[in-house]
Amino acid sequence: WRSPMEEAVSAVAQRLAEAGYFGPACIDSFVWNDNGNHRLRPRVDLNARREMSAGASTLWRRLGGRGAAYWRFYTRRKLLLPDTYRELEAVLGAEAYDAGGRSGVLLTAPLWLGPRRRPAAKAAVFFLGRDRAEVPDLDRRFRRRFEK
Repeated sequence: WRSPMEEAVSAVAQRLAEAGYFGPACIDSFVWNDNGNHRLRPRVDLNARREMSAGASTLWRRLGGRGAAYWRFYTRRKLLLPDTYRELEAVLGAEAYDAGGRSGVLLTAPLWLGPRRRPAAKAAVFFLGRDRAEVPDLDRRFRRRFEK
């Protein structure tokens, strides 16, 4: 089903981009058995929830709206993060968010909650790159450094 699915994804992505949509999207497809013939309906439902990406979209625009961006949530128990933002930036080194270059890795959630300093359940991380190729590389390197 690869070719018809790629065509469906391409058409949906183009329309979403034309509409100015920025955020997560999911296309539901359906395969069924029609008297021994498997058939595909590549577009059954589109789940594109602007409210899910409103924070990332707003942040991206305020940071200049250039290049490519990806906002991801990690389950905190799967990460070994430093105790402070300063330590996190030191570990990230040149990949820490750089306001001048408007690129890099930016943690957008608290490291600790409450007076007992318990870790937040999720870590929200914003990856900003000069182009689309750079963003997934930033994510991979982040996971390599911090996943348990």
